[in-house]
Amino acid sequence: YMAAQQFSDAVVYYERAAAITPTADGLTELSVAYYNVGSADKAIDALHRALQIDPKFANALDGLILVDLTKTEPKLLERYLGKKGTNGTYEGISLDQ
Repeated sequence: YMAAQQFSDAVVYYERAAAITPTADGLTELSVAYYNVGSADKAIDALHRALQIDPKFANALDGLILVDLTKTEPKLLERYLGKKGTNGTYEGISLDQ
């Protein structure tokens, strides 16, 4: 579903999988699907669930950072990263690996 960009179907698939055997990797994939259907808050929740399973799971930590960056106002990013530092890249951030 992810490769075909069928993110709504991916949400259903990964939710079912997480209900049976939750894994940090599966929940991180669920977060990607949620993010791509416009549910950033649910993506964050899935990432927190992943980190409860494996607090050092780098993909979940990276996902939290990326979602946070996409939710941050561009002017605030420029304030801390500088105009050159943001270079508009925050607009094209993707959780896809």
